[in-house]
Amino acid sequence: MNGTVTWIGIRPERKTPMIPKDAVYADSASGLSGDHDTQPHRQVTLISKEALMQVAGALGLEAVDPGLTRRNIQISGLDFNVQAGTKIRIGEALMEVTGPCLPCSRMDENLGPGGRDAMANAGGLTGRILESGQIVIGDTVTLA
Repeated sequence: MNGTVTWIGIRPERKTPMIPKDAVYADSASGLSGDHDTQPHRQVTLISKEALMQVAGALGLEAVDPGLTRRNIQISGLDFNVQAGTKIRIGEALMEVTGPCLPCSRMDENLGPGGRDAMANAGGLTGRILESGQIVIGDTVTLA
C-alpha cells in the first residue's frame, strides 16, 4: 500500500508555530533541515491525514490544520498501524519508526478542549532518518 505526502512543516525553535514547506531535506545526521528537533529517536514525526479527519469529527471541527498537531509530515493513504523498527521510504529518504508520537497537553491548547483525548489513538509516529534525501509534497510513501 502506498501513501502520499500531503503536508510538510518544520519549527525552527521549541514552541514556535510550524512553518509549512513544499519540500524539506531529511539528513540522517541532523534531522529535517531547519527543524529544531534533532534527537536521534525523533528526527521526524508523521501524522495520518485520515486520522486527522477523524480527530476533526470527534471535536466537531470541519478540519484540523496539520501544523497545529506539531507533526512534520502529513501522509494520506498509508496504514499507520506499524511497529517500531518498520522502515518507511518517503520520497528520496528512508526512515525507521522509533515509536508512537503521543499527543501532549498542547493539543488541548491548539485544537481546543478534548484535543489531546481526541488524538489519543491518532498521534502519529516518530522516526529516525536512515538515508538522507529530499522529501516533497506529492512524494510517494511506502513501507520498505
